[in-house]
Amino acid sequence: MAGVLLAVVVTAVIALQTIGPRRTMARIGDVMHVGSEHIGPAPWPHGSSFSVDPYWASLRKRYLPGLSRYVGLQWLSKYVGPDTQWSVLNMHAENLGELCRQRGFQWVKVEKVGERADAVLCLVVDKRVPREWLLERPRMGSLLMRQKLKLERPECFREDPQVKALIGTTWILIDRDDPEGSLARLLPGEQMHFGAVELTCGTATDANLGQRSWELNIWGTTLSLSVYEVHGETFSGMVFVVSKSGDTMTLVPRATVKHDADGTRSDDHEDQGSFPQVRYRLAKQNEGQPNVAP
Repeated sequence: MAGVLLAVVVTAVIALQTIGPRRTMARIGDVMHVGSEHIGPAPWPHGSSFSVDPYWASLRKRYLPGLSRYVGLQWLSKYVGPDTQWSVLNMHAENLGELCRQRGFQWVKVEKVGERADAVLCLVVDKRVPREWLLERPRMGSLLMRQKLKLERPECFREDPQVKALIGTTWILIDRDDPEGSLARLLPGEQMHFGAVELTCGTATDANLGQRSWELNIWGTTLSLSVYEVHGETFSGMVFVVSKSGDTMTLVPRATVKHDADGTRSDDHEDQGSFPQVRYRLAKQNEGQPNVAP
């Protein structure tokens, strides 16, 4: 089944739209396969990342390698496109292949949203693609860029109801089991309020509220909350396993996460039962609203 899906992906043609009306055609380039099995009907929440090659550039690389590097022939790049791949941030290969098979799509429109050293960054922006077939957030290492794209282009990502339900809520601290004080440093004060991408921590009268970034991850039946302290392009934080019972939410540390110039690293907590936890209750209406300027 997976082979059929990827075969469909490889034959799919992608329309790349750059700034302005200029367009070019592209084909699927590299696919970074994942080992997880897809259960149930598509769309699936997780899958393989992929990139696309500008079509004429891919033909040039295949049949005329190095041609445009010859003196006097650099002008070819103007007409056949650059060699740089376009990395797709908001869809995975298996969903694209299955959607093309079901709907009979011969092309899907994507749009450039940025660049990095090894690739152009792009989003699937085709209005024929339902949001539930897209990823819930950009597939990239930069937390700031992930948040920026989600705020500026929400229509390009799947809207998870559990994420939507948290936004705008305030939670009041019940108790902490925190012998090393690590949770108090990351989640200070007696309450936390969920904004779109920022988490406000503090007390009702605290003038200096702690600001954190947050993301929710859903893997099957497991719900986890990532909370980060951000300093420029670097960040550190924790991933918590979330359990909810009525209006009570318990957070148990699952891993610590750090991101710097060397990349992102995480250290898993193997025995969750021996680790601290923090419990909150959902604030009542108008209770514990963050003390922030309008």
